[in-house]
Amino acid sequence: MQNMDTIQDIDNIQDLEIVARQMRMDWDERALQNPRFFVQSAKSEWDDAEFFRSGEVNVANEVMPDIHRICGGSRSPRELTMVEIGCGVGRMTRMLSALFGKVYAVDVSAGMINSARRALGDYRNIEFLLTDGKSLYPIPADTVDFVFTFIVLQHIPSKDVIKSYFHEAFRILKPGGVFKAQLNGAAEDPQTQRVPDTWDGVRFSTQEMEDLASSSGFQMESITGCDTQYCWVFLRKPW
Repeated sequence: MQNMDTIQDIDNIQDLEIVARQMRMDWDERALQNPRFFVQSAKSEWDDAEFFRSGEVNVANEVMPDIHRICGGSRSPRELTMVEIGCGVGRMTRMLSALFGKVYAVDVSAGMINSARRALGDYRNIEFLLTDGKSLYPIPADTVDFVFTFIVLQHIPSKDVIKSYFHEAFRILKPGGVFKAQLNGAAEDPQTQRVPDTWDGVRFSTQEMEDLASSSGFQMESITGCDTQYCWVFLRKPW
């Protein structure tokens, strides 16, 4: 049974359950239809080499330039434990496992997790976890050095669910640990009545991102790509 203490300061637990259930259903359906397309929609059909190479490129662009900040200047990434929120079918997970000593690869979809296990079952430093869509249970508190998520939170249709993930990232990180997350910061079109769903999720203003980081307990070290779909926040858990 999940320890509800892992979800802090969230008033509408029942609403979170409803959203998480819809996310699970929709992503399991996508895993049946065309999982690689829904993980990386640049192409409808991918061969293995192209698919995993796209993940390597993303890790090179979004993780490796910050490796000195993640490691603290004195450690090797092979000494660190990290969590990838929304691993899908393991597109980036393979490269992350080559960098870091231990990778928890988590996802809400059993179909996605099963495909990732089939593709990367020989990588012994990856632990795949099917999670509830709103927490990082059962990862223990204060045990992780780095939490990372890319093109995942932009699909979530509830700011409360994302808030829960930020609280959970704070819970599992060691003091001094880093959370790097991509959020959709593009402005809403006032002429449309867009309803967020599990594909085109919620969006955040820069102020909302700053408030989200602060309310979760993090120190904001940097924010880039404001007012775009690919806005990055780089957060640290205080020592």
